[in-house]
Amino acid sequence: MAIFRTNASHHQRAKRTLLFALLFFTPFSASCQSPLDAAITVTPFQSQLTASPQPPSDRFVAAHGRQGFIAGYASTGLEAWVYPFQIFKNYRVFFHHPGTTDSIAAQTLLTKIEYRPDSITRIYQASGFTVREKLFVLLDSPGGLITYSVESKSPLQIELHLTPGMGLMWPADLAPTSSHWNDSLRAFILQESTHNYAALISSPQFSPQTFHPDSNQATPANTELALTLQPNNAGEATIAWVLSVPEKSANTFKNPNAQLSFRYRELLQNRKSLELASINHYKALQEDILQIQTPDPVVNQAILWSDLALDQAWSCNVSLGCGYLAGYGPSRIERRPQYAWFFAGDGLVSADGALSAGDVTHARQELEFILRYQDKKSGMIWHELTQSASLIDWANKYPYFFAHVDTTLQFISFVHQYVVQSGDIDFLHHHWPAIQLAYHYASSLINPQTGLPQIPAGKEGGNEQTRMTDDLGLSVSWIDAAASFSSLADLMGDPSASNEAAASSLRARAKIQPLYWSESNSFWISGHTINGALFEEQHSGPASALDLHLFTPDAEEKILNRIASPDFLTPWGIRSVAVNSPGYSPTSYAQGSVWPVNTAAWAQTFYAAHRSATAYSIWRSLIPLSTFDSAGHIHEVFAGNAPVPQAQSVPEQSWSSAAFLSATFHSLLGIEVDALHNQLTFAPHLPADWPTLSLRHLTLGSHQLNLQLTRIPNSLLLKIDNPGPAFHLRYNPELPLLAHKLTAMQNHEPVQCKVENFPQSTIANLSLAIPTGTTEIQIQFTQSK
Repeated sequence: MAIFRTNASHHQRAKRTLLFALLFFTPFSASCQSPLDAAITVTPFQSQLTASPQPPSDRFVAAHGRQGFIAGYASTGLEAWVYPFQIFKNYRVFFHHPGTTDSIAAQTLLTKIEYRPDSITRIYQASGFTVREKLFVLLDSPGGLITYSVESKSPLQIELHLTPGMGLMWPADLAPTSSHWNDSLRAFILQESTHNYAALISSPQFSPQTFHPDSNQATPANTELALTLQPNNAGEATIAWVLSVPEKSANTFKNPNAQLSFRYRELLQNRKSLELASINHYKALQEDILQIQTPDPVVNQAILWSDLALDQAWSCNVSLGCGYLAGYGPSRIERRPQYAWFFAGDGLVSADGALSAGDVTHARQELEFILRYQDKKSGMIWHELTQSASLIDWANKYPYFFAHVDTTLQFISFVHQYVVQSGDIDFLHHHWPAIQLAYHYASSLINPQTGLPQIPAGKEGGNEQTRMTDDLGLSVSWIDAAASFSSLADLMGDPSASNEAAASSLRARAKIQPLYWSESNSFWISGHTINGALFEEQHSGPASALDLHLFTPDAEEKILNRIASPDFLTPWGIRSVAVNSPGYSPTSYAQGSVWPVNTAAWAQTFYAAHRSATAYSIWRSLIPLSTFDSAGHIHEVFAGNAPVPQAQSVPEQSWSSAAFLSATFHSLLGIEVDALHNQLTFAPHLPADWPTLSLRHLTLGSHQLNLQLTRIPNSLLLKIDNPGPAFHLRYNPELPLLAHKLTAMQNHEPVQCKVENFPQSTIANLSLAIPTGTTEIQIQFTQSK
């Protein structure tokens, strides 16, 4: 996978009634009343995009914990993971009335799914009974459980079909595992060949009739089991799974089975408190992060759930450490649940989203996780790290660890952004030698003739589909990385390193227009192939080339016009390749498909170019994507010719949610934080139908502040609640187009206010000192008729 900002079997869908509802801890619901009912209860914008939403049985679900997850589609079954092992797969449910011969497949009765931050509940309904199935994964421990609540007029049994095993996550493997029955625990014990790890699948409600006389004998790996749950007198049944891991300290348990027994009994005894702990975690998260409230509940829902999705992507592997996973999806090939492992580039995008939400802690921890596996000799930042890496020779026997050269450059740029936005100088001082080493590696890529990076043999830039010598995205990343390193060296008191990096960045800037502009196409050139030929595909990335103003103003206008044309622009986002490009393939992974991460980047670029109307439509196209499949999460990639996920797309892609948060923060809200200089930029682009906007817990250095923006006739009122020290504010709100005769007041005292007019926007410019306490800033204007 590659960051698009610098480069850039499909499920059947049927018309059913869908209901999406969200208040915090009022769950998302995806429901269907009848196969014949084609009504759609969604917002008008969503109904335009999703004319035939999939029924609940075709929706992805995932319950997440730090050490594992359970996920899948009803049609193909669930799989459960405790990193780095897949505990079981192909989990399917059937219902059976004792005394009858027929079983009913649960997926045919699935009428509603409730998506909550802490759990997933699937509701099955039939004549005479209702079953609620709750999927829950422990927040900080290796295990999870599924709870069934049955309301039935007659006795009902739950039949489970699943394939247990202890397969390591791709590409690792151990000798085949086996399972055996432990009668005292009423559990299947799974054991891998080294006897360092063991897992348990158990239920107090397992029916004795499930097992054969020889059930104490080992069962071969990949054998499907058919189990029966007999609900208790309260109509409840639970199935649980836990994993034992090698202990680093002195042995607390005599063997893995003793550890399993302890974990399992603890899980059953403390189930309610463990569920409450997860609920309280997400409540606390909502209180701590940046809270954005608009008049549009659909927007509020998308923002909040993107925050939650990012937190759900935070994962801890007991052997590797903690970092952001790239996403959650089904294992399309053996034991490869795309993308529930680590990518440094994806992690940087996720850390940017976390930083936008005010989660400085996870942003720093992600950077330190990335540095933990930096190549200490070359300085190169790694690309991909599987959950099973500690059990195999990942670095030497597989080609994925250090595959992408662009990640190192992006890392340097984000370190600079992190330090400026957080004010965390301690991080810079502590990791300066590693940052210098990363810059040394980046510098080693530079072609002395052009001053731009070249892709070494056997490595990749941002384009994974075509072998390139150089690409525009990589060159843009170098310009930004060198400028960022220059600023970091300044902070470290190293003027020599700062001057060298600044000069390298300036030299590279001067080469972009001559090397990457096509006069005949009036569009940029994406790069050159390994034989030196121009790469003819017209790609929509990198948007950041325009943010850095690397082309002439005339060229920038032509690029923006082209991106905003039907060649690239769709109602659901920006195509990766133009429709009239030679290799355009709308259903491919990256040759014309629509990536939300790329769409979010272009929303930022169009806002920065003061094309607010276009920018808002691009940003707004991301909103319905968060309820398309796994409610609250955004797919990795959509087709270029229809608003449907591309066949390889990951339904819960972390950087899609993170990029939406970053675009909201940096572009729609226009927020830039400079904690080093105690300065805040607030340049909001309030849509015409939003009379208000409120921000709570906006982090500026070591304190937080609240902003309330209110639109009143011919006036814009900003109220600031600042409990911390005084700070400098650059206030650049968008006003009605061609507004004039501006006057501005700060706490009823006049202040200077300037205005800039652009074809799609009118911007006020104020520079103000904001004291501790409450401040009101009012801009009055006359609107053009």
